[in-house]
Amino acid sequence: MLDNWPSSLPRRRDPAEQAPPPTTGHGPQGALPLYNAGMYIIVIGWLYVTVLMALTESSVIAGILSLTFYGLLPTALLVWLFGGPTRRRAARMARQANETNAANEANGFGETKQPHDR
Repeated sequence: MLDNWPSSLPRRRDPAEQAPPPTTGHGPQGALPLYNAGMYIIVIGWLYVTVLMALTESSVIAGILSLTFYGLLPTALLVWLFGGPTRRRAARMARQANETNAANEANGFGETKQPHDR
């Protein structure tokens, strides 16, 4: 049936053909995927809104306080809370890499090379 598919219409891709998610380039076994990339866009938007709110305050002190209590503190808390799974995943990958290296050294395979960041 797909042999008769018109060439002007896009074909659905097989999920196996899809590209892997974007990565950060960090991590012991290669690169960690960017799991919370959408969260950072929301954080940037919220900080933009709170900076504009702070600029419209009647005094400099009120602007600094509104930026701190409406923007920086809640944002830092949410990034820390929602970034926990990514931090745990990175720690687990590092632990697995260390265990693999230890097992390779115990089996006589020598030290395995880890990719270096450029």
